[in-house]
Amino acid sequence: MNEQVAALTLAFCGRDDREAIELGGRGPLYYLIGTRRIFTDWVGKADQSYQWYAELAERLPDRDRADIEELVEEGVICVGGPETCRQIVRRYQEQGVDQLIVVMQFSTTPHELVVESIRRFGQEVISAFR
Repeated sequence: MNEQVAALTLAFCGRDDREAIELGGRGPLYYLIGTRRIFTDWVGKADQSYQWYAELAERLPDRDRADIEELVEEGVICVGGPETCRQIVRRYQEQGVDQLIVVMQFSTTPHELVVESIRRFGQEVISAFR
């Protein structure tokens, strides 16, 4: 056991915010919607230890109220240009997160765009925290 805290975020780092939302915003959004559906299915079918999932499901977006820009603004997902991504990572750091697990590969995002996003995130976001 160690005294570090890790968190996970869904991400896409574009050249700017608009490009990131247009090219890579759907993947994290669909992931959250799918997660909500799975967690909601567990409500009432499992023991009390699953109550946390039911509570989380209520905070995740459904198809009717999903808004990528709002999720980015709230820091739920890390989708944007390098500056926006740095701001979101900084928020995690300020909350005491030592390690950030960044998921960028989604079925809706072409491989070439994922590679570009990872490269840009490494060069322009991670480098700011060394």
